[in-house]
Amino acid sequence: MIKAEQRIDRGLPGRAPAVFSRRFRVRHYECDDQGHVNNAVYLQYMQQTAVEASAAAGFGLAWYEAQGTVWVIRKMTIEYLRPAFADDELEVTTWLSSLHRVRAYREYAVRLVRRGEATSPRPGADRPSRPNDELLACAQADWVYVNRQTGLPARIPAAVPTLFAPNGQSALPPHRPDPPLADRAAREFHSQRRVQCYELDPMVHVNNAVYLNWLQQAVFEACAAVGWTWPRLLASGVVIVQRRHEIEYFRPARRDDEIAIVSRVVGWRRVTGTWQQDVYCVRRDGQPVEPPLHLARDYNQGAFLTLDGRPTRLPPEMLDALAPVGDM
Repeated sequence: MIKAEQRIDRGLPGRAPAVFSRRFRVRHYECDDQGHVNNAVYLQYMQQTAVEASAAAGFGLAWYEAQGTVWVIRKMTIEYLRPAFADDELEVTTWLSSLHRVRAYREYAVRLVRRGEATSPRPGADRPSRPNDELLACAQADWVYVNRQTGLPARIPAAVPTLFAPNGQSALPPHRPDPPLADRAAREFHSQRRVQCYELDPMVHVNNAVYLNWLQQAVFEACAAVGWTWPRLLASGVVIVQRRHEIEYFRPARRDDEIAIVSRVVGWRRVTGTWQQDVYCVRRDGQPVEPPLHLARDYNQGAFLTLDGRPTRLPPEMLDALAPVGDM
């Protein structure tokens, strides 16, 4: 019987590139209503870069298909530092920081290579002047190697650490969490949705990036539920932008699942705030799921900016509505 590591070595290069880079030009439809690249799109760029980095080392999709294995993301931490806009050219660089028996930690850095030619990200807004090679986002993904049929972890072949050369370097800067609410009692907000067919990926489950869109929408729905709609925020001179996601994926969501998202504010600083958001499957194959399946948990940090992009405080009335002082 041929060992897995012997199959890997056959016809493959002796060493994978330690660092792999891939360029993307931002498409207009990847931008949101503020003219910025949507935060979930960065995760899509990173996923694609990881796939191509693996293929460049000789581990393409066909290789994994033959082995009956696949990599899945168990945890993703991503920080957004500066926005990107339509027609910008970005470079995503990725490398492995560490590799263990069944998991790999892959790092990502997204930089601006060339500014786009558009004069503004959206009508009435000025495109900021930015240097090339500016760091826009960075991330770390905890990838787990699993058996495609059972979904259980599979041992990474012994040759892989030598081929991929983990370097121990993290892309993420030190993180200072928002302080807890202390004397405030956070309200819980509930939103529901059904998995759509276009949200599925080739693994026949909801793609990791889709969760970020769900969670963003749930925050806006929570704010609207206490009277702070997006138009009201704009009228008060404030916008909320994504600063960080720290999301763990526990189980996959599937076609037609009914999803419940529970959101509550758990941290607050002068110009940032953090939500804890839990994603559940409450109905599958037409039947209630009891107890609900816990699919994911995210710590979602946003930043508050003026309309011209300067940090600002959120209106105190909004914080009082989301997390009243004292017992509820």
